[in-house]
Amino acid sequence: YNISAAIPATEPHERWRWVKNGYELLRDQGIVLNPKSIALYHELARIFHHKIGSVSDDAHKYYKLQLAEAMEPLIAPADQRHFKALANSPTDLLKVINDPNITGLVTALKSADETFADDDKIVSNYLTLRQNPRKFKPNAFRVINDFRGTATLQKFDIFAKAYQLCNTWKLEPVLMQQLNELYGPADWNDPNKHLPLDWRHPCTHAIYWAVKGLRAAGKEEFSVEEANTDRIVNHSLQELFRNGKIFIYNVPADNTKTTQTAATDEPRAVKRQIFLRPDLRMFEPYNKSTLTRIEKYKDLRESTYESLKTGHRNMLKNAVFSFYK
Repeated sequence: YNISAAIPATEPHERWRWVKNGYELLRDQGIVLNPKSIALYHELARIFHHKIGSVSDDAHKYYKLQLAEAMEPLIAPADQRHFKALANSPTDLLKVINDPNITGLVTALKSADETFADDDKIVSNYLTLRQNPRKFKPNAFRVINDFRGTATLQKFDIFAKAYQLCNTWKLEPVLMQQLNELYGPADWNDPNKHLPLDWRHPCTHAIYWAVKGLRAAGKEEFSVEEANTDRIVNHSLQELFRNGKIFIYNVPADNTKTTQTAATDEPRAVKRQIFLRPDLRMFEPYNKSTLTRIEKYKDLRESTYESLKTGHRNMLKNAVFSFYK
């Protein structure tokens, strides 16, 4: 969890490497070998909620930016239609690339650039091509333009994103969509609907892994680990209310330089910065979740029940002030 603290804050990329290694180790190996250990789900969710999602680490904004930039190409345009398409997408790579409706695109990509010859890497290479065409031969992106607007490209694009979510991020699009409907921001234009969660946000990932742990390893009898995992869900929803809106801007890398160097006419270097702001639409999902969890522990009448009620009461006070502002 905190090995990154041994690295200077002036090297955020090195810190991020260890944070990323940590959640990948838990997610890709620990949980796979111990799928009924709720402690592993809790620790994984905690890394996303506190290590990445909080502000205690000096490099927290760098972590948030790395996660947001990695997720954005997979979830855009991030509306309910897109998430439903991801949830309904096929998952078998060989079946998809051998689908008569898709083979034309796959064959054209393989002919345009030999990088696409490896079927095992065709999805990751395709997604990279869409984001950074310069890494491939010019003919490869011409294939994309040739198929642009077709059902073939649309179907493969959705499949590629769903496949990457499942196989790289270990996120099940079906569960993602369920969480969107359960915990997504309230749609103030239609009280019966929820908008999708922002999957660029670390607290959304924390909710995913906490809920997955509760479903896979929750027990009838009380356990401290399960109670703490329930808290992760509530605390993450609370953080999405307080800081759930993400804004990413390109800013000058060096304010001492002019916009362009007159002699070379080269554009000034820029860097991306991330900012988080409140999302008041998250109050209703937070409130419903908290009331559900208070009900879950009411028969115990011990510290978990009392602390949930106290936390809820404090949040209600803060929410009134936030809405007033």
